[in-house]
Amino acid sequence: MDACLYDKSLFEEEFEAWAHGPVCRSVYDEFKEFGFETISLEEPRYSDIDNEEVLDVLTQVLEIYGEMSAKTLENKIHGEQPWREARGNLAPEVRCEEKISKETMRNFYKKQLDEQEQNSTCS
Repeated sequence: MDACLYDKSLFEEEFEAWAHGPVCRSVYDEFKEFGFETISLEEPRYSDIDNEEVLDVLTQVLEIYGEMSAKTLENKIHGEQPWREARGNLAPEVRCEEKISKETMRNFYKKQLDEQEQNSTCS
């Protein structure tokens, strides 16, 4: 995920265009114990992060996407350029470990953020 607000990456690791959506392997490894179950937020796993910019972005992501079901998130991602571009002509259910371009993510999500801000100022 790219922190468009600050124009820098939250993760050094690359994201891969897996069948159900983008995956950062280290984050996947951290949470894979939950399988297809809801991830418990009773004990936030990022409580030891002391970078305010990172915490701000994570909090915003959780507020926006935290209540969405896995299927809703998957459907949303399948329509977004970074995931589609990395997968090329592969069918959505086909296994893929192709890297998603950080530049494509940055440009795509920055554009979405700009459009959202523009729409909120026009309302």
